[in-house]
Amino acid sequence: MSVDRGWIFRDCVNSAALVDPNLGSLFLGFVRDAGFTVHATTSKKFEGAGGVTACVIIGESSVDIHTWPETGTAHIRLFYCDFSEQNDEKAKRFLVRISEHFQPTKIDEVTRREFPI
Repeated sequence: MSVDRGWIFRDCVNSAALVDPNLGSLFLGFVRDAGFTVHATTSKKFEGAGGVTACVIIGESSVDIHTWPETGTAHIRLFYCDFSEQNDEKAKRFLVRISEHFQPTKIDEVTRREFPI
């Protein structure tokens, strides 16, 4: 089964996190701390007051973040496979850790699970 989880963090109390040039490294730490297997990572801090984008390729699939400081939001997407092992607990640990960092006042979540034919 493949799982696609997305979160929009709204009105983040830690607004400095939305423009932090070290967010790529922090994000990588959140992914590792959750227990995912990291293979590669990249990040980009956009100029001036622009946000940050970071992507991590994991053994289970991928995870990325895009921040928009002008709206106080962060969009996070986590794709993973539950074919050889259950990864929902890792996803929960990841969400807790990254939520603690950004401190959103509201989280919108979308989860899709697809079963192979």
